[in-house]
Amino acid sequence: MILDHPMNALFPPIVLLALAAALPSASAVTVALSPTQDNAIFQEVPDNSNGAGEFLVVGTRFGAFHRRSLLSFDVAATVPAGATIDAAVLTLQFTTPRNWGSFPVSLHRITTDWEEAGSIGTMGQGFGALALSGDATWSSNVHGTSNWNSAGGDFMFGASATQFIDGNGAYDWNSTTGSVVDVQKWLDSPSQNFGWIVVGDEITDPLEATAKRFHSRENATDQPRLVIEFTPVPEPSSLMLMLASLGLVITRKR
Repeated sequence: MILDHPMNALFPPIVLLALAAALPSASAVTVALSPTQDNAIFQEVPDNSNGAGEFLVVGTRFGAFHRRSLLSFDVAATVPAGATIDAAVLTLQFTTPRNWGSFPVSLHRITTDWEEAGSIGTMGQGFGALALSGDATWSSNVHGTSNWNSAGGDFMFGASATQFIDGNGAYDWNSTTGSVVDVQKWLDSPSQNFGWIVVGDEITDPLEATAKRFHSRENATDQPRLVIEFTPVPEPSSLMLMLASLGLVITRKR
């Protein structure tokens, strides 16, 4: 309690409270991250991938066959350790020669590591190409090395954020409790940072196409972007250091 502290002899409680109120607080900082890797995977061609392609695809094409996309960001390389994540917004550019209508697209936190290599699909990249060593596919998290525990990717069932995609343009997956929790986890435990899997509408009538195509990090324009707002750990101010030194001196004199 302040009344029991030796500094109270020099600083009455109201003065200490005023000094504490004058201490500068940490200000929020905003940073924008590009993906360190991204990829697309395809159910009907489970050994295909689009690791170095210009596009990420999600949803269904020609029946119940699904495609999903993977994104990861190196949060710990930009956000200082110990910071508090306040908001996280993912932006993707939707562009497709044919729009199938408005459908939801969701982000889910991936729970197994994965990689991208140099595969590049043809014909709009909607089916990818035969995976190269190291690519993620529908079957494998690392082609030629290891498989997912569940085909189609290992990820949390609950969506971290969802956005409805319709006409061409940039779309934001606005900050949610789920996306903030994910990014905070990636900051605090970088070894568990496997990014998000982007999942389109896979529930609608299987005869209806719900596919959506987004720019990847290899695209020449409008690459994916994760904007993070965080509060860094406040550094000790000169006033706080002065108060601490005074307390130490007074304690020694007693």
